[in-house]
Amino acid sequence: MAKRIWRNDMPMTQREKIAQANTGKHLSDETRRKISDALVQYWAGLPFKPATASTSGTTTGTTATPPPTNPYADD
Repeated sequence: MAKRIWRNDMPMTQREKIAQANTGKHLSDETRRKISDALVQYWAGLPFKPATASTSGTTTGTTATPPPTNPYADD
């Protein structure tokens, strides 16, 4: 599977399959922190998909919001 190009480009059916596959998994605190750090870094560099006239009625893209802070990060 290729890397995603846009932030908001995943169908709900795919999201539901991922959620179902991960339901019930228990991860250690260290693993959760590592995953969180990696995802914060990944999502910070992935832009939003520009809105098109057919989907939103405008041709302007959405503005990117700053990445959320990581509660597991060691400061």
